[in-house]
Amino acid sequence: MATSKRELAIAALATRLGAIRNPYRQDYDEDTFPLKTLIEGEESVLDRAYDDVIISAPIIIEMIDKYSEDADRATVANGLLALLIKTALGDDPTIGGKAEDLQYTGGATVFSETGSQLVGAVANFNLIYRQVLGSPY
Repeated sequence: MATSKRELAIAALATRLGAIRNPYRQDYDEDTFPLKTLIEGEESVLDRAYDDVIISAPIIIEMIDKYSEDADRATVANGLLALLIKTALGDDPTIGGKAEDLQYTGGATVFSETGSQLVGAVANFNLIYRQVLGSPY
């Protein structure tokens, strides 16, 4: 069976990030850090151009890492968010021609005020890709 354009673009992005797409699988070692996950959202059609459909698929990328006790949690979390954005967009927002564009739409940092050695960041993107009308391939 052929691979859909959506799958090709999302798989290429996950590879670029070194992210897993199924963080709850049985064989994954949860003590591996940093942990990067890619979560796919519900796509929508943005436009139609001739015989093509232009689609926007929301993507959420999460990263959790341990930090040194003497480091500032907010600073470390902000660094994770910046790294997620830079790595996802890279030098080629078309992800090697598999997408039309990858657009950063927002993000946040996550950290406990006390007690946890983990910090995190969440970045939201819209993956824009094109396919022939009526064919996801």
